[in-house]
Amino acid sequence: MPSEYELNLVFIRDSGECERLLDDINREMARMLDGGAKWNAYGRTEEALHIVVVEANGLTPLTTEEEVIGRLESRMESECWEWLTGYQLTVTPKEDAGSCRLKKKKVTA
Repeated sequence: MPSEYELNLVFIRDSGECERLLDDINREMARMLDGGAKWNAYGRTEEALHIVVVEANGLTPLTTEEEVIGRLESRMESECWEWLTGYQLTVTPKEDAGSCRLKKKKVTA
């Protein structure tokens, strides 16, 4: 049964360039979410801190927050995760996802 998820991430870095941090996070999100979600990342500098916020949502075959976090953690590769300071995740199982239903892929060995 597919689930809908909403994920918000906050990254804060106190040194370096804000644009570089935003670029690193954009690359990492594109790789991790690989077209399976809608997401947006935006950054700003406030009191010498570089802040990047990511908002993502989409459908997943996973049904719990723990499963989604586990999948994300297994795909993390960039050092930008060192600056993750907070997140909010909501996973809502859907009995019928309508026309947005997840397609099951055939696995071949």
